Amino acid sequence: MASTVEIGIISDLDDQRASQLMTDAALRHVGGHLSIDIQHTWLTTSALANQDYNNDVLKALDAVWAGPGDYEHPDAAIEAIQYCQDTPFMRPRFFYPNYHPGKENRIL
Repeated sequence: MASTVEIGIISDLDDQRASQLMTDAALRHVGGHLSIDIQHTWLTTSALANQDYNNDVLKALDAVWAGPGDYEHPDAAIEAIQYCQDTPFMRPRFFYPNYHPGKENRIL
């Protein structure tokens, strides 16, 4: 693999939720197709609720996604998203998961 990309996915992981299982599979597929080592971490809202956003957890990631599923602590998810929006070096790296090439997309 040529390079490594680290993605944080904000969502409460549920191994019974098809959309989350497909997210894992899609990242493996894309990484293999593009010869990129894609490492991803599910950032649970309970962990985010107890985290100081000035630390290096979000800053260390190459990208942050708002993932599918229900959020146990939705305010923590919103705070993390707001942090990414307000931090200049992260702005181009926060993506909504419904990105579609060739169509108008919301990239913050």
